[in-house]
Amino acid sequence: MNPIPDFISELVRAANEIARLSEFERARLLDRAYTIIRDLRRRTRTGPTDFSRDPLVDIMTMSRSVVMFSNDEVKQELLSAAAMIRALKIVLDTQLNGLEEETE
Repeated sequence: MNPIPDFISELVRAANEIARLSEFERARLLDRAYTIIRDLRRRTRTGPTDFSRDPLVDIMTMSRSVVMFSNDEVKQELLSAAAMIRALKIVLDTQLNGLEEETE
């Protein structure tokens, strides 16, 4: 069981069933996505080059005011978060594999 791929699957599944999710569930998923992306950015030492358009801000904004967004908007944000997490996970795995190769 790997928590990051499992959470990516959870985000995609939630996006596909967006009409069934309560506002609380939507906000909770967005909050978790924010936390994971922030953590992965720290671990990979990556982040936005233009802080005025940081997608992480969009996730947090939507999380805090989820009632103001349509099903389609929340769905798109969940899928965007899943894509960001997936990309950061690939970067992290690549960095870790590089470190392992250096120590051998």
